Amino acid sequence: MRVQRSWMMLAGALVVVVPSLGAVTAVGSSAAVATSSFVTMTSEASLLTDGVPREWWAPGGGSIAVSGSRNEVIVDVSGGVFDAAATLDFAAPVGDDLAVGTYADAFNTSTRPDGAPGIDIRTDVGGNDQATLGSFVIRDIAFSSSDVVQTLDLSYSVINGAGNVTAFGQVSINEPQQDPRLLVLPTTVRFPRTYAGTESPIVRVRYVNTGLSAVRIDGMKLAGTNPGQFGLWRGSCVGTRLAPNATCVARVRFTPAVGRPAPAEARLVEWDSSGRHVVALRGWLQPGHTSLRMAGDAGEYITGGQSYSFRPTNATFVVPGSATQVLMFVTADGTTWRGQFGAVYGQELQIGDYPDAAGGDDPPAR
Repeated sequence: MRVQRSWMMLAGALVVVVPSLGAVTAVGSSAAVATSSFVTMTSEASLLTDGVPREWWAPGGGSIAVSGSRNEVIVDVSGGVFDAAATLDFAAPVGDDLAVGTYADAFNTSTRPDGAPGIDIRTDVGGNDQATLGSFVIRDIAFSSSDVVQTLDLSYSVINGAGNVTAFGQVSINEPQQDPRLLVLPTTVRFPRTYAGTESPIVRVRYVNTGLSAVRIDGMKLAGTNPGQFGLWRGSCVGTRLAPNATCVARVRFTPAVGRPAPAEARLVEWDSSGRHVVALRGWLQPGHTSLRMAGDAGEYITGGQSYSFRPTNATFVVPGSATQVLMFVTADGTTWRGQFGAVYGQELQIGDYPDAAGGDDPPAR
């Protein structure tokens, strides 16, 4: 059951709201602003974000409102550069307070089982197909006297129940800026598990001039332990003089290599006329081997007598399921191959052979 909402203050106002914004974003801040709030969202598929990364920041880049309790935090965002809306819901196990730490294996907040954390991400483009499974990591959290979150630094990663949407990002509420003259969002990127030889979704890093004078961006580079496992596109940022209230965007991606350590870590370092600013990057290698090989006889309707071989480097794999059945969706060259493998009704899948398996439009009852 959802808790009753009580609204908190952000940047001296109940909710910070701005109109739909153009290419240059009005921030309406000054060098005296030491804290800010932002939410970022990157999606591998189109259902949550139409395939376009989203950012909201306050003051100036949309509306951010926080409600909830010590057990559950609800973040509502709207407006911003893309005039988009989303609700992000994070909860500790029932009866517990949210605290610094890792919350793995989170379920839908309203229906999570005892002992499990909750997560629920909903957007204005996602319809009913939303993300309600995943995990989140809290690096900082503090509550007001009314038990509403006052500061929060959180990274999240989610999939939906069918396994065909993955989104990840950062939520930062009233956290200190590295530099009051330049807001950088996100400050931490935790890339999802990625197969060697493939690439993660691209994450956008936005720089917002929150000062009273122009900031000249002189350079950017990847540094740290494993910079070679990440890609950087500087965009139009380097060499740009950002006027007060203006923004620019760089892009980063995780590109894990075979045999390299996991997790891989690096830093995106940017330097400008106001100082140096760092974004922490971390990515995980997807272990194991994934492939689909198919061959059929001439005239057979599934393969048409041809042979197929798919790997993560030439196809997208989505394999949701349970203890009793596994579904398979493999997409390559615009075609999706679907499979379903189930145990005998009432039993769980085990290692071994399953002869006489039946399928089609009317398989035997399971």
